[in-house]
Amino acid sequence: MGTTADDKAGPLELTFDDESTMFFDAAGNGEELELRSKRWEDPFKEPLSTENKKFVEGSGKWTAFDVSNKPPFSRLIYKEVIGVELIENRERKVVGVHFLLADGTIRVGVQADELYVDVA
Repeated sequence: MGTTADDKAGPLELTFDDESTMFFDAAGNGEELELRSKRWEDPFKEPLSTENKKFVEGSGKWTAFDVSNKPPFSRLIYKEVIGVELIENRERKVVGVHFLLADGTIRVGVQADELYVDVA
């Protein structure tokens, strides 16, 4: 099984100058945005149990990777966050967040059980 990465979908972790972290993902209901204030921890980090090894071999696993040096993300590193806007659906559930930065925007949103990231 090969390694593939999609930097437009999947969880997003942002770390700020003060080392605080925001981790965004689709909530368990597949509709709302989930926010955690701690770094992602790999539930399948080494050493793996025999059961987890079989699971990873058959299904693959998520892996965190740094995109801070890749466009379009790279131009937003160390830029000031000017504003944050929550995105709500008709039921007033938070389904996304829009960050306005000095040189661009980051929009994170849940759609059909997936988290999508758009950087402009």
